[in-house]
Amino acid sequence: MKKFMLTTIAFLVLAVSAQAATLSLSIDSATVSTDDVITLDLVISGLDGTTILGGFDIDVAFDSGVLAFGDYTLSDWLGSIDDFEADDYSEGEYVDGLVNLCVISYLSASELLASQPDSFTLATLSFTAIDNGTAAFSIDHQDLSVEAVPVPSAIVLLGLGMLGLAGLARKDA
Repeated sequence: MKKFMLTTIAFLVLAVSAQAATLSLSIDSATVSTDDVITLDLVISGLDGTTILGGFDIDVAFDSGVLAFGDYTLSDWLGSIDDFEADDYSEGEYVDGLVNLCVISYLSASELLASQPDSFTLATLSFTAIDNGTAAFSIDHQDLSVEAVPVPSAIVLLGLGMLGLAGLARKDA
């Protein structure tokens, strides 16, 4: 009986922690002419209402022969940096053609769950075209702190089920 209970607990823990968050890049125009200013949105999706993003460390690669990095703006979905709910550890363009964005939230899991939609923009980056061509971007490195937040009713049901199994085991003994 103990083996069955341990197997059931392990299965439920693994099922609750499954995550399917996806990063994507959204650009307003891929073909650029000299002096054009373009913006790129870094979007996360797949947060299904029980999954939160608590932080990220992402490198976005771009063609530095066609574009010059301008600036970035972070969204407040992980908390306000001005209100000390999150910290910005981004390095900006730390190597030619590579921009680093890094944010850590100090909000609780329940606060993030209440405020984060299933899909949102993490950051908007701006670039200026220094030559005519095609603006090519890629996510070079990603480290996401994605966490499944257990639904309280599921925990209550799990607890009641465990009490029932314990009662059956005690009755059989």
